[in-house]
Amino acid sequence: MKNTLFQNIKYFFTILFILQSTAITQLWAQQTPVSQNGQLKVCGTQLCNQYNKPIQLRGMSTHGIQWYGWGKCLTENSLDVLAYDWEADILRVSLYVQEGGYETDPVGFTNQVNRLINEASERGMYVLVDWHQLNPGDPNYNLANAKQFFTAIANQHKDKVNIIYDVCNEPNGSGVNWNRIKTYADQIIPVIKSIDNDAVILVGTQGWASFGVSGEGSLQDVLNNPLQFDNIMYTFHFYAKSHRDAYLRVLDQASDQLPVFVTEFGSQEYTGDGPNDFAMTQRFIDLMRQKKISWTSWNYSDDFRSGAAWQTGTCASGFWDTSRLKEAGLWIRDKIKFPADDFPGGDTSSDQTPYKGTPISIPGIVEAENYDNGGQNIAYNDLSDANEGGSYRNDKVDIEPCTQGGFNVGWIQAGEWLEYTIDIQNSGSYILEASVAATSSGKNFHLEIDGTDISGSIQVPNTGGWQNWQTVSTRLDLSSGIKVVRIVMDTNDFNIDKIIFKDSDVPDNQSPSVTIASPSNNASFIAGETVTITANASDVDGVISKVEFFVDGNKISEDNALPFQVNWTAVSGTHIISAKAFDDDNASTFSSGITISVEENTDGDSCSEAQYVESGNYAAGSIVQNLGSRYECKPYPYSGWCNGASWAYAPGEGSYWQDAWILLGSCSSFSSTNHTDNSLQIRISEEYQRGKDNKIFVSPVPADNFLNLRLSEVSVRSIQIISLSGNILLEKVITNSKNTPTDTRIDIRSLPSGIYFYRINSDHKTYNGRFMKK
Repeated sequence: MKNTLFQNIKYFFTILFILQSTAITQLWAQQTPVSQNGQLKVCGTQLCNQYNKPIQLRGMSTHGIQWYGWGKCLTENSLDVLAYDWEADILRVSLYVQEGGYETDPVGFTNQVNRLINEASERGMYVLVDWHQLNPGDPNYNLANAKQFFTAIANQHKDKVNIIYDVCNEPNGSGVNWNRIKTYADQIIPVIKSIDNDAVILVGTQGWASFGVSGEGSLQDVLNNPLQFDNIMYTFHFYAKSHRDAYLRVLDQASDQLPVFVTEFGSQEYTGDGPNDFAMTQRFIDLMRQKKISWTSWNYSDDFRSGAAWQTGTCASGFWDTSRLKEAGLWIRDKIKFPADDFPGGDTSSDQTPYKGTPISIPGIVEAENYDNGGQNIAYNDLSDANEGGSYRNDKVDIEPCTQGGFNVGWIQAGEWLEYTIDIQNSGSYILEASVAATSSGKNFHLEIDGTDISGSIQVPNTGGWQNWQTVSTRLDLSSGIKVVRIVMDTNDFNIDKIIFKDSDVPDNQSPSVTIASPSNNASFIAGETVTITANASDVDGVISKVEFFVDGNKISEDNALPFQVNWTAVSGTHIISAKAFDDDNASTFSSGITISVEENTDGDSCSEAQYVESGNYAAGSIVQNLGSRYECKPYPYSGWCNGASWAYAPGEGSYWQDAWILLGSCSSFSSTNHTDNSLQIRISEEYQRGKDNKIFVSPVPADNFLNLRLSEVSVRSIQIISLSGNILLEKVITNSKNTPTDTRIDIRSLPSGIYFYRINSDHKTYNGRFMKK
């Protein structure tokens, strides 16, 4: 009797457990990112779900799977943690092509990628398949392998809705401009689309996926020659400790005009190592959240660098608790989990959304091509069968490139209309200015809100050509709030570029605004150093046509494309840097000046090799001197970078010089300068001595893991280590007596090889010097 009762109770709870487990599994299946969003697509500048709603995916990138792949850092347990604890939406699978990757074992690595796709898919995550070409930087070098790999992957997974393809990770190097990348993309994209036609495909941009900020060209190159395929996005990478405001600005500008996916970033330096800058990273995170830019962070491994999420040894231990996370891992886990995903579904009353995710602010500019998302009879009514201009968007609305920049709507027929969600800041009277073109007179259109004509008939004159633009204007009254305005075409055959809403109390043309973004005020440089000067410029009622740059009131150069930036070779002395911005009506504004100081270069050089110069026709094995040291140009395929831009590849000082050059050692003048016990004695320049023979001893030369400083007759409050670009990398606070020599030791193991400044801050003075780390 007791046995029977016990067996019945046991049977009951077993059945209950199975039912509960099944219910939990079914509930999770309903809540995964893939189940909620389905097949993704590109709508306008946004990544959208199956309901045509813009979404943001947040997740992690693996490290190279040849080092940290399946069975190592990627296991069933670690992927469970990523999907269910971190609540990641997406896993980026990084398949290196070289460096022991795909080219060494195509079958084996294809199988491993297949396994990781299946594992991530079982957990309801999207999978970004990353063709991680890096060295060489030209994606065309690996075109044959790319075709082979993506053909295999697309055939295997074409029926899945969660696959995203990234066809070139970080194009880079001399000559690898956007046109070179587009040549590759135009060949590899059709290979994938012929098999998996509805998949989203990502394409890396020039300069290590930076739209040229870190290399050749600019964002404008891509805007002038975009890819002509459906469901295409452009990638952007940043490392917040190294890549700061200039990169943030370009990401903001690019995502206004192109669909952008941030497939790799970190809070560290560009090496994926070094100190974290969470404050700067948060600025990127905030922008990406605001604009629904999807992202995957680097990297989900236990690599020794600070950018890896897990502490070294975690993968081997198989223990995936949060106590094993590095500082960066804890931080990025929080950014993935919070705030929780809030994916829009298909149960709302309307699918209409603003083209760029947020309503257009009025006063402001409504670009005709940026009508709302939603499709035919929701956001627009177009009477043609396809986009006659074949540009910008994949809807039926007819769009073509515009000679004024950007795009315009054309092939207009009476009865067509376009809608725009706007946010009117203040109730009142506004001036409407429309940029239009036509080849005959008698054309007109009007504006409506909620079915009411708010503008009356707006006449379009004969401008003498489809791209001969004229401005027509009228006055209208608007009430504040978010509204949907409709442009209704009353006749055939005219073009519209944009409509500008101006506050009627504001002058017809407002002057632009401009400030110096970098360098910072009171920054210090060494004579001969390349100073990158960047300006922020904007115009509330038009566009910036150019920015001129001045040093001490003398114009040195100008730039007419974002980012507004020029280089200047520093000369000794104190200088005032300013900029002058011009808008499209030729109104101009001068910025406030910032002051920089440039010290004489006292290092000297007694090397026999020639001094490095930018674009010096260097080949593998070329030896040069720069900043008191000797460097050898690396062998092919890296040798081409030796002739790259000096800000990036100048030996010992460019941001990426180690990719191109090998440090051979110091010049003899460096090693023969008044030594005491293998120390370098540096006398502070006359402007700081004020009649006293203050001395600072630095050792060893060059420095290795630690920098030793002996301070005599200097009362010190702090010592800072500063990059050549002016960023404070390390700081040590100390207190000493002016009358007692002080020895201090600074740990510089986190710094890559190169030239750095030290700054010694005392009560009343600042002492500067320079040192080299091996």
